[in-house]
Amino acid sequence: MIALVTIAGITLSLAGLWTVLPDLWFRGLRRQVLWHGPRDVNRVALTFDDGPHPVDTPRTLEILARHDIRATFFLVGKNADRYPNLVREIAAAGHDIGNHTYNHRHQWSLGPIKTVQEIRQGKEALEQILGKTVEYFRPPWGMFNLLTFSVGRTNGKVVLWSCTAQDWQISDAAAIAHRISTTSSAGSIILLHDANGVFGTSAPMLSALPLIIADLKQRGLDPVPLRHLKQSKAK
Repeated sequence: MIALVTIAGITLSLAGLWTVLPDLWFRGLRRQVLWHGPRDVNRVALTFDDGPHPVDTPRTLEILARHDIRATFFLVGKNADRYPNLVREIAAAGHDIGNHTYNHRHQWSLGPIKTVQEIRQGKEALEQILGKTVEYFRPPWGMFNLLTFSVGRTNGKVVLWSCTAQDWQISDAAAIAHRISTTSSAGSIILLHDANGVFGTSAPMLSALPLIIADLKQRGLDPVPLRHLKQSKAK
C-alpha cells in the first residue's frame, strides 16, 4: 500500500511538473511571453485563431479590408494544408501569420515527441505554403506543457493575449463588442476566432467585428499587425 501511495505521489508530481507548473508560469503569470504591447502608443493588435476557414476567413478578410485594417492570423496547420490559397490570400493582404500547431491539440494531452511534432509540423506547413519564415507561435487555448515554450520559442515568438472576446461562448455580437470595449486599452493584444475553436463557425464574431473596429477607432486606438505593435514612441 505504501509503495502504491508513493508511486501515485510521484506520478502526480511528474504530471504537475509537465503541465500545471509551466502553464502557471507562462500563461498564468505571463512570464517570457508576448501578451501586451507598449502602453505609450495608441495601438492594439487584432489576432484571429483557428483558421483558415473556407467561409469565415474570407468574410473576416473582407471586413478588415473594408476598414483598411491589418491583423494577425494564427493558423492551424491541417487547415492551412486544406486551404493553402486562403493562407496566401491572408499574407497577400498584408496580415501577419502565426503558427497555431498542426492539429490544435491541447498541450497537456501531448508527450515530449508529440509536442515537438505538433509545433514544428504546424510551422513547416505554413512556411511551405508561404515560402517564408513564420515568426509567431500561439499554443492552442494558450496552454503550456514543460516543452511548449522552449519548442515554440525556437520556432517563433510566443504570443498570448491581454483580452479576449470569448466569441466561442458569447452568441450576441453587441455583447462581444462590449466585452472588447471594456477590457482593451493601448497595447492590447485582442483574441478573436475566424473558425471558432476549429469546430464551428464565427457568425457572432463576424457581426461584432465592425462594431469592435468602430469602437477602437472612436477611442483613438489603431489596430495593427503584431509586427507594428511593439514600435514605441521615439524618446
